[in-house]
Amino acid sequence: NVGGAPEIIDDMKSGIIIHPKRPKEISEALSFLFFHSDKRGEFGVNLEKTVAEKFTLDQMVSKTIATYNSV
Repeated sequence: NVGGAPEIIDDMKSGIIIHPKRPKEISEALSFLFFHSDKRGEFGVNLEKTVAEKFTLDQMVSKTIATYNSV
């Protein structure tokens, strides 16, 4: 749960959000993914869809210009 990860990853829909400084969560997430191969595939498909919809070149350029214009 750092940087831009929460903007891209929807917890338990397109990945697993892990809170900083909680190593047990990393272990639990890895174990979950190891035993649920169907979820690995589902997360990948959902993440690809999110990135394709929300992070197009046009959107990124527009957001960058808006940021510069707001300062």
